[in-house]
Amino acid sequence: MKSAHIYNRANVIVDEDVVDIGWAADGSACGLAVWGEFRAFLGVSKALEVRKPVMDAEERGIPAGEWPAGFERYLEKKID
Repeated sequence: MKSAHIYNRANVIVDEDVVDIGWAADGSACGLAVWGEFRAFLGVSKALEVRKPVMDAEERGIPAGEWPAGFERYLEKKID
């Protein structure tokens, strides 16, 4: 079992209803999102660990270009 410390309750209030988990298409990694922004990726069978801690609700998460392979389906489609 792995864990990712991505926020400190002394600095920012994060309620459970704003935290989500997403999985890579092949199940090799999970992503932890807060307020709709990925903040961490953890590998299941690989040594993948990417984190960007939450400092406040307005701060952006990990940019999509830095996401591991398999998370593309979580990108929002742009409507023309």
